[in-house]
Amino acid sequence: MVQNTMSTAILIISTVIATVALITALYPTISGTARMILSSTADTDTRSTTMLTISSYSFINATTVDVWAKNTGRSRVSSADLQNMRAYYGDDSGSMASCNTSFLIEDPNNGDSYLDTGETLMVEITSGTLDGSLGVHRIRLVLPNGAITEYTMNIG
Repeated sequence: MVQNTMSTAILIISTVIATVALITALYPTISGTARMILSSTADTDTRSTTMLTISSYSFINATTVDVWAKNTGRSRVSSADLQNMRAYYGDDSGSMASCNTSFLIEDPNNGDSYLDTGETLMVEITSGTLDGSLGVHRIRLVLPNGAITEYTMNIG
């Protein structure tokens, strides 16, 4: 009887040790995966609530095009994000070149430096690679949080 009790106790202790070792080995992986999923979800939510829609454009000269975009998302965009916005210009072949930008929030609703929902942003895109010739051309605006808007124009 003592032998059975000792055998049972040894099996219980070894099972507890094996369980603790397994949990210790798997916990960092499970925790890291959960953090990545939560972070990815938060990033996706930020991108989905930040939406710019390009409505029109106007070539100023051979190196400059003005683009008007409206904030159609649910969240406002800060002036710092607008200053760090990247603009690309390309043709229908798929190649796009990075361009210099400056921006102006037209008639801000409350006079602050945020692009609120419904407000219009004028982006001046300047580059030596702008081509206003006949054909299909694309403009892409990318905010620092990864939100992208693209506009295809058919000149001709």
